[in-house]
Amino acid sequence: MTPEGSTHVDTALFPVAAAVKGPPPALSPPTLLAFGYVTLVATALAFVAWFTGLRRLPAGTVGLIGLLNPVTGVLLGTAVAGETVTVQQLCGLALVLAGVVLGRPGRAGRRDGSRTPPHPVSGECPAGAPSIREPS
Repeated sequence: MTPEGSTHVDTALFPVAAAVKGPPPALSPPTLLAFGYVTLVATALAFVAWFTGLRRLPAGTVGLIGLLNPVTGVLLGTAVAGETVTVQQLCGLALVLAGVVLGRPGRAGRRDGSRTPPHPVSGECPAGAPSIREPS
């Protein structure tokens, strides 16, 4: 299903939900503040941070950073909400962190054990590599 299709389904379900459940409840000031926080901080700031990271870091690194979302959620739940961390969660956190460390682009190696050379950033070929130039 395409994203456009889901919008039409949501729009079509709204009258049915309103008929069955009644109108949505009135929003209290704390609820409106929570929606504002989620909109401005958790969404807009995260959007800016994500695309700033894509602009400045390799895409593989930014993809791995996304794996840290559940780690952050568990740690914030523990620190802010006073939740307890189970042994299963600690094992999951350790697996995620190990995956991030092992998956770093700088650690990607070849089967023969040598590391892949870094790609040139400036568009120039590394020393000894053939270059293709336009004829003068």
